[in-house]
Formats: sequence, structure tokens, C-alpha cells
Amino acid sequence: MGQARVIAPHPAAARAASPALRFGLPIALVAIVVVCFSPVLGNGFVDWDDPYYFTSNPHYRGFTRSNLQWMFTSLYMSHYQPLSWLSHAVIYAWWGMNPAGYHLGNLVLHAANALLVYALAIAFLRLGQTREAGHDRAVHIGALVGALFFAIHPLRVEAVAWATERQEVLAAFFLLLSLLTYLRAHTGRAVHRRALYVGSVACFAFSLMSKPAGMMLPLVLLALDVYPLRRLAKVHAASSRAAALLEKLPYVALAIGAGSLSFFAKQLHPMLTLAQHSVSARIAQSLYGLCFYLRKTLMPTQLSPLYSLQRPLSPLEGKYVVSALAVLGITAGVWLTRRRHPWALVAWVCYGVILFPVLGILQSGPQLAADRYTYLGCLPWAVVVAAGVYRLAARGRTGPPSRPTRYAAATAIAGALLALGVTAHRQTYVWRDAVSAWDQVIQVEPTVATGYNGRGLARHTRGDLDGALADYDEALRLEPRYEAAYQNRGNARRMKGNIDGAIADYGQAIALRPSADAYSNRCAAYQARGNWEAAIADCTAALRLNPGLRNAYGSRGLARYGKGDLSGAIADYNQAIRLAAPTSQYRATFERYLATAQRQLATRPPSQ
Repeated sequence: MGQARVIAPHPAAARAASPALRFGLPIALVAIVVVCFSPVLGNGFVDWDDPYYFTSNPHYRGFTRSNLQWMFTSLYMSHYQPLSWLSHAVIYAWWGMNPAGYHLGNLVLHAANALLVYALAIAFLRLGQTREAGHDRAVHIGALVGALFFAIHPLRVEAVAWATERQEVLAAFFLLLSLLTYLRAHTGRAVHRRALYVGSVACFAFSLMSKPAGMMLPLVLLALDVYPLRRLAKVHAASSRAAALLEKLPYVALAIGAGSLSFFAKQLHPMLTLAQHSVSARIAQSLYGLCFYLRKTLMPTQLSPLYSLQRPLSPLEGKYVVSALAVLGITAGVWLTRRRHPWALVAWVCYGVILFPVLGILQSGPQLAADRYTYLGCLPWAVVVAAGVYRLAARGRTGPPSRPTRYAAATAIAGALLALGVTAHRQTYVWRDAVSAWDQVIQVEPTVATGYNGRGLARHTRGDLDGALADYDEALRLEPRYEAAYQNRGNARRMKGNIDGAIADYGQAIALRPSADAYSNRCAAYQARGNWEAAIADCTAALRLNPGLRNAYGSRGLARYGKGDLSGAIADYNQAIRLAAPTSQYRATFERYLATAQRQLATRPPSQ
């Protein structure tokens, strides 16, 4: 990898930068980020995961002993993220359930991350800075452009504009701190090198406690030890190389612990099996993801809240074959040029390593890819952009290129950043609410049923039953065996009073995949028809599949009450109340039903 260098700041780097550079550029960076993402403050909660995280979840609301215990022990929503819950608790203390507070928290963290990327880029650029004093200005300009490329890129919008994704921006905040302190511990003449190292490990732990998105950091640090730190070069003593490897053990231990806990949490919401999604399909999906995120980084168009994973996935489909060839080609190219351009190999390796856990090898959701995964995954490209601008600016001060060329390059860079910022600003409105998010999904994938079913649910929640029914009809036209769409259309038909249509839809759903929810819903429909025997049979079937289904107990209790079985109704009401949240309207309703049934049973003549 070339001769090892003494890694110490050059005289130019050590000299204090001008106030305009030290304060003006960071202030400008934060101001631009806030302007680009300011529309998120008007967004509401999106009816995807937001209801589960916020509106239907009382456990994070406050700092009581029981709440804190829940935050630090829960695997709710398949994640261990106590620090994310703590951050939501802080927001709740100030803002209550006002979504603006949660979005403001994300925006503040994102602006802080932009500053950390700026500092990180400066640290990387100073490792290769020449000794000319004027080049410190080029370092700051390059770092600013790289930080803006990261911060105002439209791919960042999902992580910032979706309240649920606090976990992503908070995990990134601590991971960036961990990287920055690691670099400072191993560059220059750090007086507190051991303290910086301990701080790096601690920040990594905090990142994993926000979300285990950065669990591959130990491998990233090894790559950085190769270049630009060159700590593993052959000219170094074997003991020095061994020390560089041994110091990764705390990071590795934390990563293994977080990864194991994450894998266990995912089992609570089962991942796709190999029978459902084969090994070859997972490999094809992963290689496609590497190309997809790179392409969207270069051309951020047709961004969507959901890129649907179509199953079965054929690895021989054109886009997957092209992606595999592209990944092999890029990998071969950076490997063959590694001595001349080691930065390219390190950037490509870090990019793939960071993204690896979310590329689809362990598939647990309906997405083929997701914009939020680039929040950490595309950090290497921000540093590459910063280095490219630095080289251009530094050369411009020592000779060629000419002034017109420099002006043309500056205009092109400014135009590109402006385009990214405007696109990101517009993209924030996609996350205004669930309907607008699903509108964008349908616009990007108009022939995929998932979008119409999702928008139907969002419209149903709004009370637009006619719009919901139209979307469910379109989803079933595109995918006639879409079990969830039958269930959802059955719910909408029942709300509209079309009980027979609802019963038919629930029957179709059960025929495709017998589920507790489908049986419970048909039970409620039969109950509305007064068909008590059929209702009781369906709810009993639902409870065989899911003994903890609250609604099935409630509906069966109502059916038993209608049939005159007061003792059976009381037993079911008690179970429904036991499973309901203590302060919910559902619990209060069934407590009234229970009291009524108990009074009637108490006054019923013994002969009855």
C-alpha cells in the first residue's frame, strides 16, 4: 500500500483557520440544512410505524421507573433501542403528542450529524494535506461540500422526515462521534489518546443502543487502519500491527452482542424463510442493493417510501444480472488500482460493509431496498466528494486549472448542491402524511398492488371509505390472491354496512391464508348479522390460532351474550378487559358490557 507516513498534522493544518472558516462555514452548513428540511416541522405522524411507536404506545411517555424499565428491556418493534426511547421521552416531556416536536428532534440531530460529517471530512483531508498554508482553506471548502452532499441529499429525507426513524439519526450521531474520536486518537500527538479511544468505544455502544445500524464499524475501522491511517503497513513492527488488531476487540464484542440481540428480536416478527426467499434470491437482492443505492446517490429520482420486494425473486431477471456484473466490475476495478488509488478500494469496502446487514441476506420486511439505509451506508461517498473538491481547490491555488475552469467547476458544484437541496425540500412533503407517502409509492410503482392496499388503509383511517374501497379493488385487480387486501376491503365494507360483502371478503382471505385476524373479523360480521353460532365458531377458531387476540374475546362475548349465554359472555368480557390497555376506550366499553351481563345474570331466575 506504499510507504508508511508519520501521521501528524502539517504546520498548515496546525495553524488556526480564519474565523470565517472556523465559524462561518459551519453556520452556513446548519442554515442550509434547516432550510432544506424545514417542511418536516409541519408533517404529522405517518400511519405506518408511527402509531405503534407514538400514538398507541404509552410506555415511553415519562421517566417513571416502569417506563425506564420498559425502555431498557423491551424488544418492541423488533429493536433494542433504549436511547431512542429516552430521546422520545424527552420530546414528550416538552411537546406531548405534538408531532412537530418529534420532527424537530430529528431535524436537530440531522443538523448535528452534518456538522460531524464536516469535522470528519476535515480530519480525513488533513491526513493527506500538503504543507502549503493556503491549503487549509481548501480543506474547509472540500469538507463543507462533502458535508452538504451528505446532509441535503434527497436520500436523507426518509430518515429525517419520518418520526419513527429517530433511531437512524441518533445512531448515526453516536457512530460519527465514535469515528471522529477514533481518528483523533490515532493522528497527531494526542495528549489524551487513551481517553479518546475509550470515548470512541463508548460512543459506539451508545450508537448500538439507539439502533444497531452501525454494527459493522469494527471492519470499517480496520479498513481505515489500512488507509489512510496506514497502521497495518508492513514497515510497522509486528507488535504495533497486533496492537491495532487487539484494540478492535471491544468494538467486536459490542457488535456481536448487538447483532445477536437484533437477530433474536427479529424472530418475534419472523423473517422470510429460505423456502420463501432462496439463498440465490438473497444474493441477487444484495448485489442489486449495492448498485441501487449507488445509482440513487448519483441520480436521486423516483425516490419512494417503499420499493416492493416481489416474490419469488428471479436472480436471472435482467436488473439483477446487470447489478451483479456491475458490482463485480467495480470491485475488480478498485482492486486493480488499489496501489495508485487506495482511497477508492477503502471507500467501496466501507460502503459495502456498512450496508451488508440491510441488503437482504436476513430479509424481514416487504422492502427490496429503503432510502433510510443510505444514511450511514453512503457516508464514504461524502468523504470522497470532499476529497475531490479539496484537490480541485488546492490545485487551483498552486497553478492549473485556470481561473475560468475553477469558476466553471464552482458553478457546477453549486448547481449540483442546489439541485439536491431543492429535491430534498420537495421530498419532505412526501412524508406529510400516510396518504401522500402512499401516493408516491404508487407513482413510482403503479403496477404493484402493495401501494394501493397501503393507500386504502390510510384513506380508511381518514374516514374516506369510498376512496379506500376503490384502492382495495385496484389492489385485488393487480393481485387477485392478495389476502391482506381482502381483509381490508372486508373491514371497509363492514363499515359501510355491506355485511354480506364483508363476509365474502373475509372468506376469501381465510381460503388464501387462515389467520386469527380474518376469523375474528368474520366473527364480528356474523355477529352484526345476528348469526351467533357462526360468530362463536369463527372467534373460537381465531383464538385457537392466537390465544391472546383481544378482539376475538370481545366479539365472541358479544355473540354469546346475543345467544343468551351470559356466563360465557362474562368469561369472554373478562379476557378482553384483561388484554386491553388500562386506560383505553375499548376496556371501558367492555367493562360496561361486563357490568350489564353480571346484573342480568344476578337477576335471572334460577330456572334459566
